[in-house]
Amino acid sequence: MKRLIFITTLFASIVGVKAQQLAQNQSAIIYYMPKTEIIAEVEYQRIENKVGMFYQYSKLYLGTDDIVTQNKTSYVIKSVRLHTRAVADANRYHILNNTKNTPGINLTDDGILCAINTACEKMETGQFEQKPMSSSNNSKSLVPLGEDQMLSGSVAKMAEGTAKQIYRIRENRFNLLSGEIDNMPTDGSAVKLILDELSEQEKNLCALFVGTRDTTTAYAYYTINPGKNIDNEVLFRFSSFSGPVEPTDYSGSPVFISLKTMPMTYLQDEKNSKKYKADKNAIYYNIPGKAEITIKDGNKLLNKSVLTIAQLGIEVPIDPSWLNKKITINPVTGLIRQIE
Repeated sequence: MKRLIFITTLFASIVGVKAQQLAQNQSAIIYYMPKTEIIAEVEYQRIENKVGMFYQYSKLYLGTDDIVTQNKTSYVIKSVRLHTRAVADANRYHILNNTKNTPGINLTDDGILCAINTACEKMETGQFEQKPMSSSNNSKSLVPLGEDQMLSGSVAKMAEGTAKQIYRIRENRFNLLSGEIDNMPTDGSAVKLILDELSEQEKNLCALFVGTRDTTTAYAYYTINPGKNIDNEVLFRFSSFSGPVEPTDYSGSPVFISLKTMPMTYLQDEKNSKKYKADKNAIYYNIPGKAEITIKDGNKLLNKSVLTIAQLGIEVPIDPSWLNKKITINPVTGLIRQIE
């Protein structure tokens, strides 16, 4: 869909791609098979607990002991998702002499074969944007206390005054909901606005007793280039004190990856491969393989997926009788999609 890539004998000799096969000044087309990269997207959270200034009085005034008792920052893994993207495989390429009998070859911008005698179909190759950090912040920079509380002279008096303020907010909300107040708003949206404000005030004041838990969601990305079986290799390490760290950083616990190639049957394709491979002008497509990927944190399974992996398959020459037809090829897997 994009463009043809032509190379001369001089360029071929520079990159070392069998220049001896080309006659002097003869042009050629070089195209690549796709290669699948796996991107492990690790979603994790940073949880910051902050003690409320009246935490000793939570049971007395709010009747709860579900409170933050110490300032602490910790990290936890929420999920691991696997994405795939296709790139040109520098180790799997073919050179096609460009003659008057050569069919129309179309390549992606990366040089992956995507169509013969027709335009490439637009397909996603798996490029994606990394997600930004998001935050759920419950803490307030200013203590939401009135003059009476701030001038009370002791923490106990401040806590008592704050508790009374919480009780008044709850009473006002109850009266508003039951309609037992003077000058009751007739507009439903105005009532909702007042209720939301009362709830926000109560939450901020209660935080002075129970504390706050601020959560920030972040992402880390790791690239895997599968070429063989992987048996419990360390993908990354994760520390409850600092989040994801490098595999060589032993401050974190290891997160392991295993990859097991799945058996595939290519009987007819292998026959075609032997039949047409002798043709020096053969054009190849790719039949991908599959692999089962498992990611574990100790005994905890984080992800188990079966993915299509282009480089785990085989390359097969296209039947020469097809080369006068319109052929579209999936640039992600290398597989023929349609023959017209």
